[in-house]
Amino acid sequence: MKNISLFDKIKDDGIENILENLQGEPKVYPKGDLIWQQGDNISKIGIVLVGLLKIYTQNPDGSETLLGQVKDGEVFGVNYICSGLRISPVIIQAQKQTGVLFISYEKMLKECSGYQDWQIKLLRNMFMSVSKENLLLSERLEILDKKSIREKVMTYLNQRALKAGSSKFEVDLNREKMAQYLCVDRSALSRELSNLRNAGIIEFQKNEFTLL
Repeated sequence: MKNISLFDKIKDDGIENILENLQGEPKVYPKGDLIWQQGDNISKIGIVLVGLLKIYTQNPDGSETLLGQVKDGEVFGVNYICSGLRISPVIIQAQKQTGVLFISYEKMLKECSGYQDWQIKLLRNMFMSVSKENLLLSERLEILDKKSIREKVMTYLNQRALKAGSSKFEVDLNREKMAQYLCVDRSALSRELSNLRNAGIIEFQKNEFTLL
């Protein structure tokens, strides 16, 4: 539980109160299982205990647009629920066997004989999570605003380098998922990466990249 961002700086007894008062409900999803589908009613925030989730939308032609991934200790659904949205606009799918803890958003806001220390810290952490999700959305919009594949690829790689604080970094998306995230064809992505390497702009080995 200590690696969960939503529980940051909350003591063990506070976490116990969270699980009890917020109706903590753990579930395990085998690889490929859908946690949410587009149009599902949602009322709880999800926390990945262990595993990996993919968040995406499905286009009319059956193709997918990758919106992001949720890893160990990360939270999903906060943005949608905090905005008052009760219908999922996205699909969330387990990429491998994944354990998820669901907690009630409504009960999180309910006063328990005066707001408790754990409750205040939980709300603070939730607002930080919303801010991070908004930042990721801004990054994605910056990419999608670019016209050419090269501009999209370089914007994405520059964002990753900035986060890593180094011109050498590793991305957490394989080529197929990267293509979905950038909204480009996979073959076109591979071709552009090769062109950038031949031009001496980048160097890469699988998921390890270097901006030259």
